Amino acid sequence: MGKLRILGILFVLLVTASPCFASDVYLAQTAAGSGNGSSCANAEVYSTTMACGNIYHLCGTISGSGAGTTALTPPTTCTSGSPLKIVFESGAALASPYWSTNGAIYINGASYITVDGSAAGAGPACGYVGSGANGTRTTCNGAIQNTANGTPAAGASGNPCSDGFAGYANQQATCGIKIAGTTNTIEIKNLAVTHMYMNDGSASCATDGTGIGAPAVNITGSPTNVSVHNCELADGAYLLSASGLGGGSGLYFYNNYIHDGDWHIGIGSEGVYGTIQVYDNEITDWTNWGYPSATYHQDGIIVNPYQTSPGPTLAAQIFNNYIHGSLAGGSPTAFIFCTYAPGCGTGIGAECDIFNNVLQMSVAAGSHIWFGGSYSSSQNTGAHKVFNNTLTAPQYNSQIVIYGIGITAENNILSGFSLAYDRQGTDETLASILSKSDYNDFFFTNTCGGGGGTGIYTYTGQGYCSGNAYTNLAAWQALGYDTHTITGNPNLASNFALNAGSPAIQAGTNLTSYCSTLPSLCYDAAGNARASSGAWDMGAYAYSGGGGGGGGGGGGGSTASGTLPTIANGPNGETTVTSSNGRTWH
Repeated sequence: MGKLRILGILFVLLVTASPCFASDVYLAQTAAGSGNGSSCANAEVYSTTMACGNIYHLCGTISGSGAGTTALTPPTTCTSGSPLKIVFESGAALASPYWSTNGAIYINGASYITVDGSAAGAGPACGYVGSGANGTRTTCNGAIQNTANGTPAAGASGNPCSDGFAGYANQQATCGIKIAGTTNTIEIKNLAVTHMYMNDGSASCATDGTGIGAPAVNITGSPTNVSVHNCELADGAYLLSASGLGGGSGLYFYNNYIHDGDWHIGIGSEGVYGTIQVYDNEITDWTNWGYPSATYHQDGIIVNPYQTSPGPTLAAQIFNNYIHGSLAGGSPTAFIFCTYAPGCGTGIGAECDIFNNVLQMSVAAGSHIWFGGSYSSSQNTGAHKVFNNTLTAPQYNSQIVIYGIGITAENNILSGFSLAYDRQGTDETLASILSKSDYNDFFFTNTCGGGGGTGIYTYTGQGYCSGNAYTNLAAWQALGYDTHTITGNPNLASNFALNAGSPAIQAGTNLTSYCSTLPSLCYDAAGNARASSGAWDMGAYAYSGGGGGGGGGGGGGSTASGTLPTIANGPNGETTVTSSNGRTWH
């Protein structure tokens, strides 16, 4: 039951009538039995022509009409009362040498479409099931994949490396699922979209940049109420991409296991876009996408819209994610990178609320969080909030790169590093960039750059902790920052929960005032309610009373006790959770 207490925010699918499905139609690459579409044993030949109101069941492996094609294109006339659903029967797959850039499934200007990879649409959920750093990877039933697309063999034309890479026959731009145009109420769930482009880019000899055009899920246009959840997305440069957005509101990316890519989640917009929530995902593995560094730079989640005035163009909530591993490569940036688009408008681009995340870096390459900006060119980001995150690493590097306007950072645990903040650029004052930093735990165990002690802050041209006036907490506090911050070992359990006796217990500040705009902040990464009054615990997990409890029930530390939540089915068949106080989330 504990794993189902998933923290999120209410995602309402805007339906005005109960879905009405006219027929179940079974599709296969070739006809079977009577071919009347009544079952997989009698499947009819798949067609790109589909009708609203039907549930289409995919049987066996469907490969389309050849490499570089699209298999399924839902119509544009579906409504809330007559939606369309595509489900994958047991072991079903859409597999081609490579799908077209419009994907194996092309949802263009269509609405009220569901693609469900669970067997016959009956579950169970897959991808990353759970919340925060304590979820479980679960294998998906349905699959979309390319079978022969990737870097050529080592030593062949296009791959000068000598690493023994076996290679692939095709080097093509491609896509798994594309959502384009003006769309409303699209749900992609319980699906493995992998092998888009098998890249050989782990060494500096690599020259293949084709994978930049191989997203697993590509969302463009003006989408409203689009969710991608409980999926495995792998093997492509931009795995879950929402780019060039021209308007709309409501992107929800959650409970996905996303790995083996360059930008695992990328969100960009040319105009102001509404609600964006990215939560409960596991993101890891950049190994094969390090080079060529002129093409790839490694990020977990990147938000990089055009600038608008007054802005922001995109305000994203990023919470309860577990991002871990090494960004090592030719051009590593950050696990979470909120930035702007150089030369694309003036004003404010991204504004990110980052909370309850566990960011665990295994090798010192890149940063945990990076806020971009360019004050002198009037292209900036702003008002970022960094609350109750747990950041760890075994080696020296900077944890948070700061630029933009009005950053607030409170209740975070920064453990194992030697530097909290690295300010990029000197054309904007520190006071303008960082509005507030306090009630954090700075437990730094490594020396700056290999020597000279630990530090709190540096900036461009100063190096890490050398020639910098703010190389200790006292000097930093004299500027008015982190006057309530501690420096003790947070005593984290293996699941990133606080063990008994941790100095981070009830050492944070109460952030209940943000609950009206960030309701999910008032629960920890395990779904335990944080106290409405009194001190909070630092980090992603509130102390549960037993130590090492990460997902345990409330009742200790600064969590509020309550009854277990009620589990039910939501309006589109998704699982919803209603807590004892009446709040509902996925």
